[in-house]
Amino acid sequence: MEVASTKQFRKAVRKYLAKKGITVLNSFTNGSARKDCNPRRTVGFWAPRATEKTAVKIEKKLNKKGLTASTRLTTSEAGNNYIRGTCDL
Repeated sequence: MEVASTKQFRKAVRKYLAKKGITVLNSFTNGSARKDCNPRRTVGFWAPRATEKTAVKIEKKLNKKGLTASTRLTTSEAGNNYIRGTCDL
């Protein structure tokens, strides 16, 4: 499987969350300051109502297109849910 680009991942997440009526409060991309020249970036969406099942469904949507982003749900210390994926720039 090919690693999804940041644009492909963002499009898949936004489309799925909109379809399910889950609000995205913010999004971000980390990793641009890496010193090892690795083109991978972590893309995150702050989606309070997202669940582990949401992350699995998004990853399955990407897999159908031959892509992967290691999509996962993370929760901050403050209790905020984030959908995150590791993507190529």
